[in-house]
Amino acid sequence: ATNGRYTLCLLNGAFEKHVSKPPYTKSRGQIILDFFKNTNSVDSLVVNYLKDFENFTLIIIDSKQKSINKLVWDGSQKYLDQLDWNMPYMWSSCTLYSKEIVQKRDLLFKQFLTNNINPKPQELFDFHKFGDIGDRCNNLFMKREDGLCTQSISQIEYIQKVVRFRYLDTLTDQEASFVIL
Repeated sequence: ATNGRYTLCLLNGAFEKHVSKPPYTKSRGQIILDFFKNTNSVDSLVVNYLKDFENFTLIIIDSKQKSINKLVWDGSQKYLDQLDWNMPYMWSSCTLYSKEIVQKRDLLFKQFLTNNINPKPQELFDFHKFGDIGDRCNNLFMKREDGLCTQSISQIEYIQKVVRFRYLDTLTDQEASFVIL
């Protein structure tokens, strides 16, 4: 989700696959809504009572401050890291991928960056769509035997003061794109 200044990405799980321990009083998706509705501040979000939520990883990008924060809640403790704005990152959900598969995906991303210095948005989008670790169950565009698959690809691109949001519904192959001023 983005409001032009902040872009947030929520991943289920923290560092490794966990055992769900309901009941949780709030849905993890509420975190993003609360951020935009009430706080617009990483500090305010961090002091929130996270015990009500199942494990998650939240990436918070602030285009005005040029900062990237990673907030991880492991069910009992929160971890907040400020990341280097100038470095590329890729995250994989620990609820969907083993550590070994995450490492393979990370290696594929590093190889992509070695071959594509300063990649263009289309190249990054194509990497997400076609990135292949040799295992269709765990490729970047994932398709598993049980029907679990990549449902969509979203891309948010900052160009000066313009934010472009691009969305591909991979089930229908329909694409939408719009600009946020």
